[in-house]
Amino acid sequence: TAYEIPKRDWSSDVCSSDLLVTHILPATLAVAESLGSSGKDTLTAFMLAYEATNKLTKVIEARRKEHRSPTHRGWWHVGFIAPIGATLAACRLMKLNKKQTAVAIGISTVSSAGVRRNMGTMSKGMHSGQGARFGIEAAWLAKKGFTGDPEILEAPLGFIFALSPEDERDVTAITERLAKPWALEKNPGMKDFPAVTPGHGVIDASLAVRRAHDFSVDDIDYVESDYNTFSLLRPEAHDDEEAGFCAPFMVASALVHNAFGLAQVTEKAVHNK
Repeated sequence: TAYEIPKRDWSSDVCSSDLLVTHILPATLAVAESLGSSGKDTLTAFMLAYEATNKLTKVIEARRKEHRSPTHRGWWHVGFIAPIGATLAACRLMKLNKKQTAVAIGISTVSSAGVRRNMGTMSKGMHSGQGARFGIEAAWLAKKGFTGDPEILEAPLGFIFALSPEDERDVTAITERLAKPWALEKNPGMKDFPAVTPGHGVIDASLAVRRAHDFSVDDIDYVESDYNTFSLLRPEAHDDEEAGFCAPFMVASALVHNAFGLAQVTEKAVHNK
């Protein structure tokens, strides 16, 4: 039985909603709670930070479809963008001025890091958590007079120059497309399964085959699946973290259970041979 996964260009989702929300939103809510900010101010800070971070990522990841970007060299864009996104939200809520905000961004890049090889481990989630933490810290330091280069984003030897060669970057994402349209105007979508986004097609295909035919697991001789190992980089799932990045596990679990939800990515389920 063959099933063709509907075509979708996952590589274009360089700044998907789940990745931005995981560092900007926690930082926004934490600072807003500590300051007693209004709902309007909180939402505004989140929206502005989201928009700026989305467009900054597109500057650096402009050639991702061509496999020419920091991501394809092994960097994890959440790791290097998260501190900046969280900083922007915190600065807005703390009412820092333009100069202080620029300095805070300079401070935040001290913490920009992270590589894709950690996907499928607990360390992946730390990119967002640490980014939120460092962003708040950078804003407070800037308010107290701590210094960082206020031109860190655009200056030679700075953030964009270090991450993206001139023939890879596209600064028009900021100079011409900032808020044109707003990133949040597009429906960000929701994940249907507790797995890395490129794994959803693999799971969908497995469930479609399972639903379309009346068979038991004992009837299966072998399974062939064509999938992208760039994000689905774990060939075998040894724990619940690796399960969400392991296509063979996703296929097997979907076929066995006719489902792929939180119950299928527990430690017990992963080790159920």
